[in-house]
Amino acid sequence: MQKKILLAFMLFGSIATAGVQAQTNNEQKPDSIEIGDFTKFMDEGDSGNNDRTYFDGIPNFAPGCFAFEYTGSQIIYTKDELQAVAGKEITAIKYLYINEGGFAERNFKVKAYLQEIDENKFVKNEDKNKYEYFDFDATLPQSSFDYTFSGSDSYGQNVEFKLPIEEPFFYSGKKNLLVTVVVTGGDNSDSFNYSDVRFFKIKDVKNKFDHRAMTFASDNRKFEAFHESAEWPIDTKDTGVDVDQPVTKFIFRAKSIPNGISTASTSVDTPVEWFTPSGVRVTNPSRGIFIRKQGTSISKVIL
Repeated sequence: MQKKILLAFMLFGSIATAGVQAQTNNEQKPDSIEIGDFTKFMDEGDSGNNDRTYFDGIPNFAPGCFAFEYTGSQIIYTKDELQAVAGKEITAIKYLYINEGGFAERNFKVKAYLQEIDENKFVKNEDKNKYEYFDFDATLPQSSFDYTFSGSDSYGQNVEFKLPIEEPFFYSGKKNLLVTVVVTGGDNSDSFNYSDVRFFKIKDVKNKFDHRAMTFASDNRKFEAFHESAEWPIDTKDTGVDVDQPVTKFIFRAKSIPNGISTASTSVDTPVEWFTPSGVRVTNPSRGIFIRKQGTSISKVIL
């Protein structure tokens, strides 16, 4: 009997190792898709005109502007644009900016929220003749990190602005994707002109009039405070509408493979037995890797 259990453990270990290795391989080879000519702009730069970057007004830029203390933006990507991402997990989103005159160093807290929505453009409140933001759960960001804009290090360069998605976001592909980006500063004494640092955009009039992005910028009020105010979700004096989509690069991967592998189903009333990977029975497993056996069901568990 012990020999059979040990053989089962060995077989299970081989299967589990193969499964984990396959998952690791998937994670090591992420795919990507570009909305706009991300790579081309990264290589070629601004070329001295406004066809590629924002500087035509406040606060008409997305996903943000480092010249302000507080910015927020919402950007819609349609399911047609994201066909390659359907059924996959988004692990990062990249934007691209050029620094042509910002020498200051500024520190920010960046948060990003992803959600699927039915709408493919922002909706206008006909009674108030204003556009509305989409609501989002501000307590559950998919990305949250500190970002330092170093003007002296990035002057004259095109720079990737990467949003790492700590808990990969599964995109079904059945709806459109809304990305909300909130950039919050604090105690930033040095400043520069908002037109000195500009994000690359998609030059497409159709996108502009389809209301595919809305933005917010202020030195006095946080986007979170606006979100919690009675004004929300109606656009305000701090809001930009008719905003072009920013050039974007999505990094994604196949859906993760579960770590646990069970060889069979069994009754929940069957007693559970625990073993080390070498087959030694343990009574009260603590931290580490163990084999959980319940009837004919055997699984690997990490505690």
